[in-house]
Amino acid sequence: MTFRSCPRCHRHSLYSNGAFWTCSVCRYAITESALLIDERRALRRANRPPESSG
Repeated sequence: MTFRSCPRCHRHSLYSNGAFWTCSVCRYAITESALLIDERRALRRANRPPESSG
C-alpha cells in the first residue's frame, strides 16, 4: 500500500481508497488532482530563494 504525506496534519498517513486519498490520522480526504496541485505548490515554496529583509 502506498502512503503519502497529509496536507493537513503532515503525517505520512494518506492512503488511496479509489476516488480519494484519505488520512488515517485526521480523516482528511482529498482528490488525486488536488493533492498533486498542493504538492507542486509546496515544492515551489521549498525551492524559492529566501527573501532579503532589507
